[in-house]
Amino acid sequence: GATTTTSEVLAGSSSFNLGDQASEVLGAGWNLLALRVTPTRPLMASSACALANASAPGTVVEIVRWAAGAWESHRCGVPPNDFVMQSGAAYFVRATVPRTWMTWGQAVTVAAAQTLRPGWNLVGASASGVATTAPGACLSLNEVDSGSAVEVVRWINSGWEAHTCGNSPNSFAMSAGRGYFVRMLRT
Repeated sequence: GATTTTSEVLAGSSSFNLGDQASEVLGAGWNLLALRVTPTRPLMASSACALANASAPGTVVEIVRWAAGAWESHRCGVPPNDFVMQSGAAYFVRATVPRTWMTWGQAVTVAAAQTLRPGWNLVGASASGVATTAPGACLSLNEVDSGSAVEVVRWINSGWEAHTCGNSPNSFAMSAGRGYFVRMLRT
């Protein structure tokens, strides 16, 4: 959960003023996460790597986002492909060992508005206390335009689990701090 702190964290020459703190447990391998805080200043993937690796160097090695229908990867410690991380979005974070992922900023209490396009959309369940299920997400999306949302997919235990809208199999809870793919026919 989110807790309040007044500490500062130093990463290189940058100092970060901490507000609310959120933690997620990472398994070794790939983890699909969403920021549960809105950073007080832009959070670059390189800064997230530095913060994550400050106490245990080399344990977070890569952060990947879905942008314009393709993966964009930032390897920790390597300058190319640095991007701003935002609440409401989701990111794959690759860890070499199990660890805790910490982020700081203002706790997200209301889900961020997101523009969904036809095809696959990677969205983050950022808001704490906002609970839904895959069928519930389908129902909400299809209330606006019937049949527009066709699938909600999560990453769990190193594999994909899909819920097809309108079918009962694979009904799973959507948790704050996690990312999900939503496939739309139209918007």
